[in-house]
Amino acid sequence: MSLSIGSIVAMTGDGYPLFTDQLLLFMDQLGIEKASLVGHSMGGGTSINFSLHHTNRVDKLVLVDATGVPSAMPLRSKIFNLPGLGELLMGINSNYIRRKNLEDYWVYDKNRLTDSVFEQVTKFQKIEGTTEILLSILQKEFFNTLGHEIQALGKMNLPILVLGGRHEKVIGLHKIQEMHQLLLGSNLEIIEEAGHMPNFDKPDPFNKLVLEFLNHQ
Repeated sequence: MSLSIGSIVAMTGDGYPLFTDQLLLFMDQLGIEKASLVGHSMGGGTSINFSLHHTNRVDKLVLVDATGVPSAMPLRSKIFNLPGLGELLMGINSNYIRRKNLEDYWVYDKNRLTDSVFEQVTKFQKIEGTTEILLSILQKEFFNTLGHEIQALGKMNLPILVLGGRHEKVIGLHKIQEMHQLLLGSNLEIIEEAGHMPNFDKPDPFNKLVLEFLNHQ
């Protein structure tokens, strides 16, 4: 069985340890003894932390443009982290900033970000309190703090696929390649004409690579 962990976990708390506990409780509640994890962005960091601490619960691990490798925070994230400024910018009655962030950092093929798609991917942000929660998660600045965990996970005999978009801008392609090097024995796949969301930019090549990895005995 495979579980897809989204890039945003809309809940406040203490970063990866909290999200790891949530995933464990989720699996226990559903009676899932073991699963293959597919983690994207911050969900990738959560999957790394979970796999290290609960290795016996994981069959395989797919890391898609995953956070975790120590790196400097992007300038725009630093701006949004300034006290009150993120809340002010995201509180503007306009879609400009949300669309700008998606186009600049998340999506490579801007033509795919139609009005209807934009409405779908940002709909959850219109729920009262969601923006404040997302900003509180960002302001904890824990995303790229798994250097030791990644090295430790690389010493375990767990099948891992590290996957990224060629035009990754959120964490940088070089950080994806560094993660692959730290995770000894992992496979690395780079999808052309894709950004931080290769599953969105190039769904067919993405699905093919992931399914081949998960189905390989």
